[in-house]
Amino acid sequence: MMASQQSVEPFDLVIFGGTGDLAVRKLLPALFHRFLDGQIPPNSRIVGVAREGLDDTGYRAQLREALVQICDAAKLDEFLQQVFYRALDARKDAGWDDFAALIKAEP
Repeated sequence: MMASQQSVEPFDLVIFGGTGDLAVRKLLPALFHRFLDGQIPPNSRIVGVAREGLDDTGYRAQLREALVQICDAAKLDEFLQQVFYRALDARKDAGWDDFAALIKAEP
């Protein structure tokens, strides 16, 4: 018997520690496979949050370099358009307004 797929509403997924080993080696490849299976709707956003001073473009480039070895490059670029980054130190006040603005904004 085949498993049925349920449609998923667009969502925002935040990965604190988005530049860390767990995120890059495990979480993001797993999310990429969910993307390939059509389980991440087009208006969904995956937001990596970490202390490194990156922007969306820099984060996507870093992920592309790490994931291109194990992922289809064309589909990877499509997936990465749904990936965003915010530099944030959870122990400090700076950066939270920018993070909140991204989450509140329509995709």
